[in-house]
Amino acid sequence: MFNPQQRSKPITFLAFLFVACLLLCGTASAAPSITLSKKSGPPTSKILVSGRGFEPNVGVDIYFGTKDEALVVTNGEGGFDKAGIHAPRSAHPGKHWITALERNNDKGAQEPFFVFTDWPQTGFGPNKSGLNPYENVLDKNTIRSLKVGWSHEVLGGGYGFSSVAVAAGVAYVTSFEATYMLAFPVKGGSPSPES
Repeated sequence: MFNPQQRSKPITFLAFLFVACLLLCGTASAAPSITLSKKSGPPTSKILVSGRGFEPNVGVDIYFGTKDEALVVTNGEGGFDKAGIHAPRSAHPGKHWITALERNNDKGAQEPFFVFTDWPQTGFGPNKSGLNPYENVLDKNTIRSLKVGWSHEVLGGGYGFSSVAVAAGVAYVTSFEATYMLAFPVKGGSPSPES
């Protein structure tokens, strides 16, 4: 005589086994990923790179752009923590890729890092030296090729204005009385007053 309870046990076990296999396959084939300790900074910035989802106990090369900056070995779970690299002194402002690649099969991951050489205040810093230690684009040979990117005539109210400070793609100028500020997009456009 047929007993439905006896037949449901193997089916339940097979269903459980199938779901377990799917979960294990999904875990084993997870794509590698990396995280950066910071997303932006000037040339020479120290960046700590951590990774997950790589093969266990393999060598992983870490690149800034195309330059191989570090070699790490993953742990038994396919991860690594806080591998230190530096943004090269020669890295120009803009987006660069940090890439981690396994040596045995080139499986890898990448994240963007944004290099900036902003002037956070007039004269670069509190001592007003006028020297940006991170500048790596302008020199005595390239300075002649500079052109005016934008200009604006400041009118009205008898205000006198300070020198310009540039940060995060915006140029700022304040009145000498520090009661009025204008913000200009560095790539051109109209100024917008801010208080």
